[in-house]
Amino acid sequence: MKNRITLFLTCLLCFNLFGQTPFKDLDIKQFQYADAQIRTFDLGLNQVSQFSYYDYGQDIQSTNNNFRFNGSFVTRQYKNSRKIQHSRALFGDFSTQKFSTKEKSDHGF
Repeated sequence: MKNRITLFLTCLLCFNLFGQTPFKDLDIKQFQYADAQIRTFDLGLNQVSQFSYYDYGQDIQSTNNNFRFNGSFVTRQYKNSRKIQHSRALFGDFSTQKFSTKEKSDHGF
């Protein structure tokens, strides 16, 4: 128990000393952001394909085909200099799907 109280008082004392640090000698002009230029391009693709065959008995059959392709892209540009700060982004999504069903029956209906 004494160790916990000592640890708590030590942390409190450090926090109190930090809170009383004077900032009158701090020169803010020394802290400037560096010039930066960042470009990114992210591309995500997804493809799903499915084939199903069902035999229901009594000469009834069904076939399903499904193909799906989709994706997205994001491009970003960020520029920071002493004269300009600029940010630009372009987003896009695309998707396509093909689905077909074939049924075969010997009953004639």
